[in-house]
Amino acid sequence: VQDAVRTGKEATEEKESLSTGIRSRTVFVPVMIGQTKTPWSFGVSIPMDKVMANARDMTIVGVSIGVVALLILVAVIIMVSRSITRPLVRLTQGAQAIADGQLDVEMKHDSQDELGALARALHEMAQKLFMYVSSLDAVPFPVSVTDMNMNWVFLNKAVENMTGLKRAEMLGKPCNNWNADICKTERCGIECLRRGQKTSFFQQPGIDADFQVDTAYMHNVKGEQIGHIE
Repeated sequence: VQDAVRTGKEATEEKESLSTGIRSRTVFVPVMIGQTKTPWSFGVSIPMDKVMANARDMTIVGVSIGVVALLILVAVIIMVSRSITRPLVRLTQGAQAIADGQLDVEMKHDSQDELGALARALHEMAQKLFMYVSSLDAVPFPVSVTDMNMNWVFLNKAVENMTGLKRAEMLGKPCNNWNADICKTERCGIECLRRGQKTSFFQQPGIDADFQVDTAYMHNVKGEQIGHIE
């Protein structure tokens, strides 16, 4: 500091007072007085606690604002996510119910956004499926649909009336639960279809009559075989 003062340069010194124990920062600025060539310096000493007070206050305020802003952001994110995920969960459950054959499920979502459009589309699909199922239930003769493993995926009311089985209980179960005399034999309608024979005949226990069964493959949009209809 002394060398800086002698040569007329700025200088800064930070030290602790031996008497008060307060740490201060002193700044020396060169000052020229009159025509003298001897450099003078003007010194200002400020306690460091005063210097850092504003910085600490600013830090505390900044951190507090940041914490409050973060909490508000988290709350907004939670509310927005719930407003999206809850309707999605309901729509997913409704779609699964439709896939399980519960076509009377209600898909309620009154918003005009994409979720509302999805809900209305699912509701319309369920109504159309209900109409198709009702049409098949109105057919007076039995209609049975199975997958490639011969497990039931649909049977109409006429099947229920003939066999005493319940559609809701039989879906996913082997079609030999029909218990006709051709079940589990080579005369089974599906076994005959696999040999290229589309027609077979059977008798139903408890009914004094002969029945004809016509069987065909069902296909998906790619033309692949996905099941049978009898």
